[in-house]
Amino acid sequence: MCRTWYIVEKLVDEGKLSWTDVVFKFEGDEEDLELLAGGMCGMFQKDTLSKAQKKELREAGVRQDEAFRQNIQARAGFMFCVVDDANPGAGPVVATESKSLGQKMQLEIKKQMKRDPQRGDPTLHPYPFEWKYDKDAKIQDRY
Repeated sequence: MCRTWYIVEKLVDEGKLSWTDVVFKFEGDEEDLELLAGGMCGMFQKDTLSKAQKKELREAGVRQDEAFRQNIQARAGFMFCVVDDANPGAGPVVATESKSLGQKMQLEIKKQMKRDPQRGDPTLHPYPFEWKYDKDAKIQDRY
């Protein structure tokens, strides 16, 4: 999808495609889905849209609060192999986590590598991390 995103954005920038043009239309049994050029490239979500641009979106039937659903840009994500401390017998599972937790893990690994470049490198010497979850904290601070 990254190549598609790049091509669509380029066509919009060159004026060969309007940002409200339908690029893909999927017809379902109960519902149809249209992906618009600007939606695919994240253009509808910008905070810097002028009044004229916002009006153009409304006229095209685009709701800015739902525009993220059309965005096909890749998002950073992190995968970890984890074991539930309360149930180690269940074995390891793959956890796909947010950018926020991934960045915290990267920071901790950097700290460990700074302390000891050899032993701190988890690709050479794997070591465990303990995650603690606080459901009452702000989303970015829950782990």
